Amino acid sequence: MTVTFYRSLWGPLGFDGDISGLPAICQETVRRGFAGVETNPLLLGKDPDEARKVIEDHGLKFLARAHTLGRTVEEHVGWMKRCVDLASLFGSPHVIVQSGADWFTDAQIDQYFAAANEIEAASGLRLAHETHRSCILYSPRETARVLDRFPDLWLASDYSHWVIVTESLLEMVGPTLERCAPRTIHIDARVGSAEAPQVGDPRTAPETPAFDGYWDQIHAETPGDLTVVPEFGPPPYEPTGAADRDDICQWMVSHLRDRWSL
Repeated sequence: MTVTFYRSLWGPLGFDGDISGLPAICQETVRRGFAGVETNPLLLGKDPDEARKVIEDHGLKFLARAHTLGRTVEEHVGWMKRCVDLASLFGSPHVIVQSGADWFTDAQIDQYFAAANEIEAASGLRLAHETHRSCILYSPRETARVLDRFPDLWLASDYSHWVIVTESLLEMVGPTLERCAPRTIHIDARVGSAEAPQVGDPRTAPETPAFDGYWDQIHAETPGDLTVVPEFGPPPYEPTGAADRDDICQWMVSHLRDRWSL
């Protein structure tokens, strides 16, 4: 099993899609020891081939993230498909998808994931559906319900969302974490608390050992290769007085490499 660490173009960079700064971003990404960059490819300007060439010229890989939007299931599926089509062009190993909306009914959830499975089959790319607030998989309970109906779903696990939703460190949802671990192919390695999506400094935060345990479980049980993004973001995610985001993200990579003897 291979673990590959990608640098988010949202978190430490505040990336806005203007690819004129992409060469410098890639140079810094290489210097900091990441294998690639991660973002929604729809944000990479009007000429995706140009962005792809810049990334490849720096010897970096690309990991795609999709954000779905809209008032209907069809609109959400449309956003997902456009991103997946571009992800194939960039050679993404899979696609992280912030899927659907927390207000979807059971019928809409079924419709959405049926369409996602068709897109996955047609593209040849696995879709890793993210445990993310405001999305279908916003809570442990809802995710367990979805896995009952769609046990073959792949997951992108970001438990910084769940600790807020449950206002806990997930002590009471161990069986759901056990179900999610072998279905997870991507981790967003961000430490949150019961009241905030992001701690100021994971190097000293009392919540970090709990997150280490979640991630260790996934690392031990994921059935194949694993991608990891230390996704510490800008304000309003970033609390006042937080440590430098680039330093935090680089520390997180070293921290997990040491834990997993990589």
